[in-house]
Amino acid sequence: QRMYRENRAFSVMIDNAQHVLASTRLRIARLYDSGTHPFFLSQIEAELERTVEWTKRITGEDRLLPARQVLLDLLTLRNPWVDILNVAQCALLRRARIESVVLETQELMALTIVGIAAGRQTTG
Repeated sequence: QRMYRENRAFSVMIDNAQHVLASTRLRIARLYDSGTHPFFLSQIEAELERTVEWTKRITGEDRLLPARQVLLDLLTLRNPWVDILNVAQCALLRRARIESVVLETQELMALTIVGIAAGRQTTG
C-alpha cells in the first residue's frame, strides 16, 4: 500500500490494471467457450478473482476504481450495448463452425469486431 501511495509509476500501473479488471466480463467470456476447455476457463476465473482481491489489498479499497465513479458509470452504461454485439459474434462463430464460412458471415463478423472495439474503446 505504501508503494501504491508513494511510487507514481506503480500506482499508474495498478490503476490501469483496475480499469482492465473492472472492464472484464466473465459472463461474456463464457459465451465464447465452446465447452471443450472448462478447466481453462475456470483457471481464468480463479486468477481474475485473486487478481481483483490483491489489487484491492494494494490500493486499500473495498472495490475497484472507487475514485473513478464516472468511469464505472460509463462502463455500466456501455456494457449492455457491447454485450449484444458479443452475443451476436458468438452466434456467428457457432454458425461458422457448423456451416462453411460464407462472405456474409465474414462481413458480419468484421462488423462485430469493429463494434466491440469501438464500444470498449480499444483496438480489439
